[in-house]
Amino acid sequence: MAGRRAQASVPIDFESGNAAAAKAALSKGGVDICVLDAELDDAGKASVIKAARAKRPAPLVFVSAPNGSTRPDKTDGLLPVPATAGDAGKLVEICIRARMPTQVLIVEESESLRSIGAKF
Repeated sequence: MAGRRAQASVPIDFESGNAAAAKAALSKGGVDICVLDAELDDAGKASVIKAARAKRPAPLVFVSAPNGSTRPDKTDGLLPVPATAGDAGKLVEICIRARMPTQVLIVEESESLRSIGAKF
């Protein structure tokens, strides 16, 4: 299932599906964040993680799992299982912030770069 929603003030494309659909989406490229359901079987999780890690640049890979779960190898972190659609939206926001730059360091010696810092 695909869709587009405005999250974090930018339009975000969403896709969902089983492990085979996820690997197909990853093979096309353009995926920035991959969230796996902990209930996916181990072989399915492993194949999606392998496909994600093979891409350059590799997407962030999170697993949505119950509290106290162990983070699978080669993933970037665990997310709690959302109880509501609102909770799911908050988790997406967290993932977006993990990928979107939030701090820029400008090391300047020129007037043109100095002016960039002055505008913010």
